[in-house]
Amino acid sequence: MSEAHFHGVFPYVVSPVHETGEVNVDVLARLCDDLIEAGVHGLTPLGSTGEFAYLTWPQRQRVVEVVIAACVKGGLQLQGYSVGVPLPPQAPLPPEGVEEVRRALVAIGAL
Repeated sequence: MSEAHFHGVFPYVVSPVHETGEVNVDVLARLCDDLIEAGVHGLTPLGSTGEFAYLTWPQRQRVVEVVIAACVKGGLQLQGYSVGVPLPPQAPLPPEGVEEVRRALVAIGAL
């Protein structure tokens, strides 16, 4: 695996949750799309506002899935995992990419 070189703006993305506890996928996807359209170079899921400590594993997983999908769609990098050369829009995330994201989350204590 080659080392990713990050540059530019990688905002932390907040994790919107419905009152029922489900991740608000529509709001999260729209936020990611808006950030991408604004010109960011990548996204960092699970925020920096403290919500991470209060999210369950399924919520964390769903947030990461939505942000990865937005990055792949926009041909961007995800902090801790590079989608590499921009993938074609709607390209599936390769299995090794999912494993890299999982290892990164384990390394930072997120899993």
